[in-house]
Amino acid sequence: MADSLPLFTPASKPVFSGEVRHGLDSKNRVTIPFRWRRSEADEFIVAPDGGQACLRVMWPEVFREAGEKAAAAAGISQAEYKVFERSFFSRSENVTADKQGRLVLPERYCRQLNLAGEVMLIGTNQGFQIWNPDAWQATKEADEATFARVAALIGW
Repeated sequence: MADSLPLFTPASKPVFSGEVRHGLDSKNRVTIPFRWRRSEADEFIVAPDGGQACLRVMWPEVFREAGEKAAAAAGISQAEYKVFERSFFSRSENVTADKQGRLVLPERYCRQLNLAGEVMLIGTNQGFQIWNPDAWQATKEADEATFARVAALIGW
């Protein structure tokens, strides 16, 4: 299993949960909540979510796993995967948090997703999303019925 991805213990790989309102400063920096950090200089991959109006943020190994999952998915031809691979990896950027836990968000993503002033950081288990607060509120309200249905199905 020399090609396998590194394993993380629960202590070294936080679960991204909750929602936090933070300011985005004039340099497009946003502070990552302390509980979501592994070290002083965490590296993340950021990419606009294909189906949502938000920026996805995840560990590089989670991003790599997503690419590998697509390569192995049934029903995807080699030609389709090449198109996906090119788009998936070219639409993302590596970012590293500074010692204060701040990420500099790429300007193009901030413009595209209307991220300025205050933003919402939304935990999504293996990563988090960054939303414009108004877009997040609208999405949260629209998602409530689906959440309630799935929660009932799993007995939550």
